[in-house]
Amino acid sequence: MQLPASILNVLYNSRFFNLLIYFTAFLLFSYVVIRAFLISFTTDEITTLYDYVLKNDIFNRNYEFMSANNHMLNTGLMWMIYKIFGFNIFMLRLPNVLAFAVYLFYSFKLIKQFEIGLFRFSAFILLCTNPFLLDFFSLARGYGISMAFLMPALYHLLLFVNGDDQKNIFLSLLLIAIGSMANLTLLYIFFPICVLLVATLIHRKEKLRILENKFKILLISALLLCSGYVLYSLDRAGSLFYGGIVGIWYDTVNSLLFMSLYFLPYSLSVHFYIKIFFIACLLSGGGFIIYDMFWRKIKFIFSPYKTMLILFLCCILFEMALHYLLGVKYLVGRTGMFFIPVLCLFCSYLINEKVKRYRFIAPLSFLIFFASLIHFVYCASLNHVLLWK
Repeated sequence: MQLPASILNVLYNSRFFNLLIYFTAFLLFSYVVIRAFLISFTTDEITTLYDYVLKNDIFNRNYEFMSANNHMLNTGLMWMIYKIFGFNIFMLRLPNVLAFAVYLFYSFKLIKQFEIGLFRFSAFILLCTNPFLLDFFSLARGYGISMAFLMPALYHLLLFVNGDDQKNIFLSLLLIAIGSMANLTLLYIFFPICVLLVATLIHRKEKLRILENKFKILLISALLLCSGYVLYSLDRAGSLFYGGIVGIWYDTVNSLLFMSLYFLPYSLSVHFYIKIFFIACLLSGGGFIIYDMFWRKIKFIFSPYKTMLILFLCCILFEMALHYLLGVKYLVGRTGMFFIPVLCLFCSYLINEKVKRYRFIAPLSFLIFFASLIHFVYCASLNHVLLWK
């Protein structure tokens, strides 16, 4: 059934939906700014201020049981702001507030190429209205800053795998390495990106141009050594206690789902259908790759949805390998927050690429995107965040 031309013109109207995205981004940024003004200083923020900022101890002179609470990049920025402005809660949170502007900007850049304007807007809503994710852009913690480094890293990763210069992959790795200084769990995505780097070079039959990128490689190596030392010291101090031991499905997947749903009393059927949607996307993405390669005899190409799928699966495998080989606990809640934008990008890219051939998925995708917006409005609060009420 062919839609009327007037409706198609609206759906494909890039200018209209771009303006709608800009307006939505302004509203979301205003929401984050207002919350940063109004929300009381949380226990973790107070601990960072008194144990590290006021003691001029940005890099953990002595590693203790609670030293993992020191997100060094965030602590360093808090220290600078405190020296200039004194004790001002909003100013201490300003780096994370500005980080949200970066997150919004690169979220738009990552979905800007979507041909159907309505899909572009829907993907932006899915990426930017997760209430659990938004909480951390209004707090003086390292998680929001790390997400601001993750999004441009994913953008440059996609530029590289889609045929752009090698400088993009090193820039991607550098951004992740810097972001890990705000949240060490971002290293979980660093090594899967390295896997994609090697796979892409093999696929292209291309050599790694080390000399042209030697400065970036040296800087990345230095940051990794620093992160490695911090992780080793935290482990010796028993500070890496936060995590799960049951399994990746229960600890990582379920915790992220419950927190994304903001612990609201939705029925278990809602949880079930959300899981079914994402599992169906993952299975469909893998199925399309196999179908195209072995049935349609189409040569494998690193399209955006394939890249995000491989990255997501590599992150899962890396997390499981760390648990079984080194006894590292599974990521729980905020420590696995980087999975949220990666999975949302994968689903958005998959739907955008396949909707023209399989049009029946369009209504379902709109339902999910619309539901995420309604959920955000339902969860919106100016006086508290989920984990520190």
